[in-house]
Amino acid sequence: MARSWQIVALAISLALMIATILWYAKEEQKAPAPSGAGTQPHSGALHHGADTPEHKGGDLSPIQVFANAKDGDWRAYRVTTEITDKQPITATALLRLSSVSAANVTVSGNGRIEATGEIQKQPEDVRPRQGLTIDQLTGNDIGGWTIYDVTITDEPHVVGGRTFKCKKISYASKDPMFPTKNTRTELWISDEVPAGGIVEEKEIQQLDAMRFAITQTLLGFGDATTTAWGTKPDGL
Repeated sequence: MARSWQIVALAISLALMIATILWYAKEEQKAPAPSGAGTQPHSGALHHGADTPEHKGGDLSPIQVFANAKDGDWRAYRVTTEITDKQPITATALLRLSSVSAANVTVSGNGRIEATGEIQKQPEDVRPRQGLTIDQLTGNDIGGWTIYDVTITDEPHVVGGRTFKCKKISYASKDPMFPTKNTRTELWISDEVPAGGIVEEKEIQQLDAMRFAITQTLLGFGDATTTAWGTKPDGL
């Protein structure tokens, strides 16, 4: 799942993690133990394994999305999570820049799970205004996945009837908890969008028979006094 400090609503993230761990544990119980299972390295060592691709998350983001940040900038978006044989889960989130200094920005906000109306508060998070890496852009500095096979292109992207001038970042990633899971992400970012720059993000995760598809789509953005484009969700 997008390891994003931008929020896939904390409750959704936790529920999906628990469901995945339980499902995977059951599948492991069904399978015979591999030869020498007791000597397998801990999954946390994945970054250091000989078969692990070089991590590229430390590369600079192609757009420094907080370079022109102002106090009160905000961005709203919808997150849809689809899981094999399950009804899609939808959440709406609103992020704000609650503090902006010469060096950093502080991001905070709320997310609402649409099916229940439950609101989850986004913990404050500090990001640099310059020197932002792909890890920091995606929140992977917290998740610690291995990001590799990175491609960056210029690609306009249409959301809500508007065409945004974007950089598209396409990459694969490895989850240290589930080394056999395959993940591919497509991320469109634009300096036209405040509070993080994300126009749309599409991620597919495949873990054996389980498939997760997570899409984050921009709904609106603005500053402390106005809505510059789209809509600002009520109650967030």
